[in-house]
Amino acid sequence: MARFQTARGDPQWKIAFSVQQGQGQPEVTGRCSDGYYCPEGSTKTNAVACPPGHFCKALESVFTNVALDGVVELTIPGDFVGSGTPEKVTNGETGLGTGWVSKSTSTGGHGLTVDFGDLFFINEVTLISGTVRGENVLSSFSVHFFHSASSTYVELFSVSSNKESTYSLSFGEVATRKLMLSTTDSQVYLSELQVSGTSSPGPAAPTPCPKGWYQDLKGQVACKICPDGYFCMDSAATPTKCHEGYYCPKGSYNGYENPCPVGTYNNTKGAKAVSECLPCPTGKFCGSRGLTQPTGECLAGFYCKGGAWSPAPHPEEKNPDGISGSAGGLCPIGYYCTEGTQSPQACGE
Repeated sequence: MARFQTARGDPQWKIAFSVQQGQGQPEVTGRCSDGYYCPEGSTKTNAVACPPGHFCKALESVFTNVALDGVVELTIPGDFVGSGTPEKVTNGETGLGTGWVSKSTSTGGHGLTVDFGDLFFINEVTLISGTVRGENVLSSFSVHFFHSASSTYVELFSVSSNKESTYSLSFGEVATRKLMLSTTDSQVYLSELQVSGTSSPGPAAPTPCPKGWYQDLKGQVACKICPDGYFCMDSAATPTKCHEGYYCPKGSYNGYENPCPVGTYNNTKGAKAVSECLPCPTGKFCGSRGLTQPTGECLAGFYCKGGAWSPAPHPEEKNPDGISGSAGGLCPIGYYCTEGTQSPQACGE
């Protein structure tokens, strides 16, 4: 793999890993992109597209100032004046004139490095410089990140005529442990160097869609909730129609969570709500939950209205699943009720 020369405009700067020449040791150089996953040894941020039934997204990243309390070293030892020591540029104090004050030279050539102490994915650098009178603002400078595989600093960006005391630049994420600031200005008044970064990696493997969710497309960062009338088990790529005898509201995960109540049945797939469970036909009873057809005929001596759940219904008995209405009762005096009676018949008829 070619050695890095510059981060700017080079599509290779954001690869997932590079290999140190002659040693074969991997070096993390970027986070895997959302919608993809990067197993060990990946060489690009979109190594493998997330498969259907899964999602690929980095954990929520919290970006902080990773340079805070970082170890600062001057590129020219002793290049400071009085109390303007270099370690002050990472102490969190942002007041002008409170940080590093370099010696004054006619040729410039000042610089420092900041070691974060660990690998971070950085995306913004802020430099606060100058005196309280607006003098000695960093004008011509460049910022470099350390590329450990080649043991070199790679230019991240450069500025030639800055006039602002606070200069910030955002860029695509770079994985590094150290930054270097170089300037050709004659003297430096640098109050603070802040670096926005996170240690959260990108996805290393696809995450299965949880139960009640699905994903039918590749390269996605989230799953879709299972629609009404369907259920979605773990890692579902497509929803499955709800079973007969059951109904499936949005987010159902196995098709058996919501059986049709006693006194009802359902002989079609894809029911969305309990209202799609049919009342048991007259003369029959539906004695258990999740039925696809009635349990049987009403007993002789009784009659069964629609929605009966017992073969010998009693008018005062309440449906155990809360379905309202009378299910029938004992055949009254002067009437007869054969098996499967829908309504009592008067004697002599």
